[in-house]
Amino acid sequence: MDYKLVYETNGQPAGDGLRPTRISNEGQSLSVLVDIKEEKFTPLIFVPIEEAPDPVEPQPDPEPTPDPIPDPVPQPVPTPANVQNAGELAQALSSAIGGETFVLAPGDYGDCPSIPSGVTLQAADPANNPKFSRLNVVKRSDIALLDLHLKYTYSAGDGDATNRFLCQDSTNIRYIGCLIEGDYSETGEGKGRGLRFWGNNQNCLIASCEIAHWWKGLGLNGTDIVCRGNDIHDIRSDGINTGDGSNYLIEGNYIHDFAMIGGQFDHRDMIQVIGAANGITIRDNLLDQGAGRYAQGIWSDANSKDFGVVIQNNVLIMSHTNCIAWINFDGGDWSGNRVAQWLDDQSNPRPDNNSGVVIPKINAGGDNFAFMDNVAPGIINPSTYDPSNQIKVLDDKALRAEAQADPRWSHFFK
Repeated sequence: MDYKLVYETNGQPAGDGLRPTRISNEGQSLSVLVDIKEEKFTPLIFVPIEEAPDPVEPQPDPEPTPDPIPDPVPQPVPTPANVQNAGELAQALSSAIGGETFVLAPGDYGDCPSIPSGVTLQAADPANNPKFSRLNVVKRSDIALLDLHLKYTYSAGDGDATNRFLCQDSTNIRYIGCLIEGDYSETGEGKGRGLRFWGNNQNCLIASCEIAHWWKGLGLNGTDIVCRGNDIHDIRSDGINTGDGSNYLIEGNYIHDFAMIGGQFDHRDMIQVIGAANGITIRDNLLDQGAGRYAQGIWSDANSKDFGVVIQNNVLIMSHTNCIAWINFDGGDWSGNRVAQWLDDQSNPRPDNNSGVVIPKINAGGDNFAFMDNVAPGIINPSTYDPSNQIKVLDDKALRAEAQADPRWSHFFK
């Protein structure tokens, strides 16, 4: 077997006169370098040629380490409560100086004590609202009420106008994500006023609330009042009504299915403007009579003159002639409203309607305003005409389906 010299143990190269060889003794072998001239040998280390390792191929650069997969976005979880019950809340509010946020555990808190200015009350778990039987905000500022359950319980003898939830003469008050719930009398009639703003309120917000089972749902009064994205239903009389004030904004609400059982003198209006309004915008609302009784849609009396009335891009499915009726105002813009008559599956008007008022109309009796791109079965517009308006019968069921898929309102149907 041929051998390849690997190295010499004495570190010297194999030169002239030196010969590598192998010597054996009883089956053991030793490779040596023989010095012919000096007649001596030096042990060597050899490896068989056929066993010599292949040259080591250079390793490719390692693949770059991929960025780590980010952790899933954590889902909202209930906020740890720092108030557990009504007693703790009363103690916390009695020492509050403003700027505090009190996170409330679920439970029944009864009548809420007076809330100092600058305080926030927030549900620990928005899916399990802390419940209050009375909550009044009077002459306060900068209060936020988040995901609370404001629940009126009827007692025998309570009148229609019984009010447990009041905001009066206050500034920068916010009701967000609240359930504002009424109750029924022995005869099944909705009782009480829901959330009532009274007096000189300024810069207040009612947003993403559900308001249901009342005689009247929401009363607005003041300056710079916003009512946005609320679900208002099962109301016996008025869904939203306004008093004297300025800069009202009513937008993105779903108002529908007013109560089937009503009092003898009920006058149902989904949105009713009473008193002088100096600047009011009603836009992007869905008003649907649905399975409820007939009601007027957007209505204002002629007892006071309003200024700057904007009614835009609302969808109304009604069976009352006063679908949109406003006959004493100056200035504004009425554009893009669509109206359909509510009909049953056999294309008949609702049987509980007076036969003379079943066809919903737009009645705009003001001065100096734009009136464009409105579609309704009837239009009464003595002062302004634009060819973009259409007197047209729309399919109420197709319009409802379209509205329920519209991003402005689709979240109400999920």
